[in-house]
Amino acid sequence: MMAKDGKIYAVLAGVHHGNVLWYNKKLLDKNGIKVGDKMTFDEFFAACDKLKAAGIPALGVGDSGIWASAQLFENTLLGVVGPQGWTDLFSGKMKWDDPKVKQAMQYFAKMQNYLNPDHASLTWDQAVKELMEGKVAFSSMGDWADGEFIKAGKKEKEDFGWISHPGTDGSFIIVADGFTLAKGAPHKEAAIAWLKSIGSREAQEAFNPLKGSIPARTDVDQSKFDNYHRWSMAEFANDKLLPSCVHGEAAPAAFQQAFNDAVSSFIVETNVENFAKALVLAAQKAGPETVGMVDFVGQAIGVENSQIPGAAPGQYAKEVNGARKLSLNLRFPRRSNQLDDKSLADLDRLVELLASPEYQQRQVLLFGFSDSAGSAKTNLAISKRRAKVVAEQLRMRGITPSLVDGYGKDLPIAPNDTEEGREKNRRVEIWLR
Repeated sequence: MMAKDGKIYAVLAGVHHGNVLWYNKKLLDKNGIKVGDKMTFDEFFAACDKLKAAGIPALGVGDSGIWASAQLFENTLLGVVGPQGWTDLFSGKMKWDDPKVKQAMQYFAKMQNYLNPDHASLTWDQAVKELMEGKVAFSSMGDWADGEFIKAGKKEKEDFGWISHPGTDGSFIIVADGFTLAKGAPHKEAAIAWLKSIGSREAQEAFNPLKGSIPARTDVDQSKFDNYHRWSMAEFANDKLLPSCVHGEAAPAAFQQAFNDAVSSFIVETNVENFAKALVLAAQKAGPETVGMVDFVGQAIGVENSQIPGAAPGQYAKEVNGARKLSLNLRFPRRSNQLDDKSLADLDRLVELLASPEYQQRQVLLFGFSDSAGSAKTNLAISKRRAKVVAEQLRMRGITPSLVDGYGKDLPIAPNDTEEGREKNRRVEIWLR
């Protein structure tokens, strides 16, 4: 999202997870409500009805700034249309009066029956405080809410818990905070030093455990993070990554404002037809400017920083010299040369990329790697086999790689002392020249 033409224009301090449903565990336990690993809309509304019957506002919102309600609708919309529908909406393939969109609007209207009565006078963090105090049971909010729990000394799975917003399991709405180097910066060297500082592993390991966000870096020591952060890191690695409209990533500012305005009107009148018409009109005014804004790493394959590590074997450095590394690592189960399901899907995205005119004349280079378990001879052999498996899959799809090689346990991209780290190291890199 921060890149254009292979050049990166911002350094992220961290990545927030936008579509999280937080809950007061003690309050739910007291009312006999159990929450599993995920939740459907039917399960959510059943819990809301039970709480309402007990005289408890189920859903805490602080929408003195309308964006909090807009985010509640955004999360609900994703829960109905799914990640592909999300992409289709913001690229113009799906219309804002589609029956699925209207279904999300109806769910959003129903949610208004379960809100805390003082929602219009509260800020988002005050609504989170009401959840901590047991005045409300749920809050659909980004994981900056986790920073509030941490600050208040609340305990995970004892005082509070979390799951993905109903229907959004497997999707991750990104809300990221970052800094740029201004053109013509009067203190350029100081600005660069600042960017290097916030982008460092040490800074990201220190900052994000307090904020609720996860590091943008993937080489951090996960033992320094709590259970919520490790859950979010796993979701980030495996979910469909999607940009937020409410926080200005999925669409131009004019549409973002129209989206918020339409939510404000809908809360007052709860008229689905008027809500849909307002968004259809706003999309028409935004025009083709929205097309393609949702394509980024996770939906589209980008180019990473292709600087060759100093610890790289000489032959590897020679082979990748002048090439560019794609932001795609194909993964393998332990001691296996069979691609996992996610990697097979990623392979199809790679083929789509290579079919575009910009990349049709490029040479494809494949490099396999292993984790550190096992002997050097075994690791080298399995890394080469993994690269050959990817090559065979590409040939079946009409693409012949120019170079296929393996380097065993060399060049780990994560610590090998955890299974999560070893899983990241069992990979095949793709480079283009």
